[in-house]
Amino acid sequence: MAEELIYVLTEKEKQELSSLTEELVYSPNHKETKHIASQIRRILDHAEKRLSEV
Repeated sequence: MAEELIYVLTEKEKQELSSLTEELVYSPNHKETKHIASQIRRILDHAEKRLSEV
């Protein structure tokens, strides 16, 4: 399913995921990490919803 999600992500979402992933790698703070992870999950949930509509 991950491969299929790539095709439904908008360019903006791809850029946002890239930035969030970079933040996640360099985040020393657990609370911040949880926040970043929830943002990533939100983007992926929207993409999954669009994928299921196709």
